[in-house]
Amino acid sequence: MVKKHRKYTVLFCVIIVGICTQFAFMRPPESKLIEKHYVKRIIELKKLISSFQLVNKQQKPLSALKTKFIQCRIAYKKLAILTEYFNPLETKSLNSPALERSISEAPDDIVAPEGFQAIEDLLYNNNWVPSSSKKLNQYLDKIKVILTKLENEPDKNYRNN
Repeated sequence: MVKKHRKYTVLFCVIIVGICTQFAFMRPPESKLIEKHYVKRIIELKKLISSFQLVNKQQKPLSALKTKFIQCRIAYKKLAILTEYFNPLETKSLNSPALERSISEAPDDIVAPEGFQAIEDLLYNNNWVPSSSKKLNQYLDKIKVILTKLENEPDKNYRNN
């Protein structure tokens, strides 16, 4: 009788181990989870940028623009760790200092300030004038272009492998 129970116990354990092994292999690889998180953060930031542009287009007060900027900045910070690792050049465009800079390959070509720090300079350093709205929209358009490029990047699937 004891041997019969032992057989069932062993059989039961083998079945449980088999089922658990199947579930372990069903989990998506971590690279896919990272990619999914990355794209989710990009889409979230693009939506906030569009909302920021709408507030700018509606010519809301500077305080409303600052609120939208802070929301976008927080969303970018959640994304930044991945963009800095996968796309350092694009990260420089998204968040470089609000200073003119040159590219090492073409030192005579000067790149104008762009990205979140340029927007921050525009909103917070007493630089806001009625015509600043157009400049703000240019900065936001450039950020959206970069984010779309990152979102649609064909080789992002292979970076984690």
